[in-house]
Amino acid sequence: MQGYPQQAIDYFVEIAIGAQFGQTLTIHKWTQDVLIQVIGQATGEDKDVLDRVATELSGLVQAQGIRIDFVGSSPTTKLYFASPARFARIEPHYVPPNTAFFWSQWDATSIYASTILIASEGITQHKRDHHIVAMLAKNLGLMKKSSAEPTSIFFNGENESTELAGIDRLVVQMLYNPAIENGMTADDVRAVLPVDSSAGQEFLRGTAGQSPGAPFYCPQCGTMLKRTDQYCYVCGAPVEGTA
Repeated sequence: MQGYPQQAIDYFVEIAIGAQFGQTLTIHKWTQDVLIQVIGQATGEDKDVLDRVATELSGLVQAQGIRIDFVGSSPTTKLYFASPARFARIEPHYVPPNTAFFWSQWDATSIYASTILIASEGITQHKRDHHIVAMLAKNLGLMKKSSAEPTSIFFNGENESTELAGIDRLVVQMLYNPAIENGMTADDVRAVLPVDSSAGQEFLRGTAGQSPGAPFYCPQCGTMLKRTDQYCYVCGAPVEGTA
């Protein structure tokens, strides 16, 4: 079993156990493909960010054998670009005055459906880019905010990052480690995730404010990486970000 830094395990437990809205104290994640239907008027930049983030997240959840993709029908996730005035009509659980919101549905097995709302007016394109990154990441099952990591997309404060921070990429990978199962409590998670202070440092060195540039691929296993990575997070092979 791969080990993780204590910092990452603590952060994972904080944002992955429970939900920002609603009552739950266990892990919830997808065990089927996340098929996203985009509804409403998405700008060209919206589409570019959606494609980039979905591709990046797909690489992080691949150990679970699922994919993140866009579809025109039969979605498991409906993503709306709409006026906030319509949010409550689209999703009755919407909590104002948020300009982005998501609501997931799950059973004893896994998350099986979700709705994402992103404001199409009243906010800047940069803010909308931030919402896209945050909502796609949270939709995977990382449903809470935290004040522990200011560069994180899950930060509970002033943060309009449009990139996943290193710690974000690591906790997504942790959630989709096959050892982490739906229904686990915080104690269960800590029991199955061994601490290894030397592991995951290539993630923790990353920051949300650094531009990753174009992706490149691990020469050993082919996993898509960022140019700031020094090691492949799947097979551990050393890589050079200028490759």
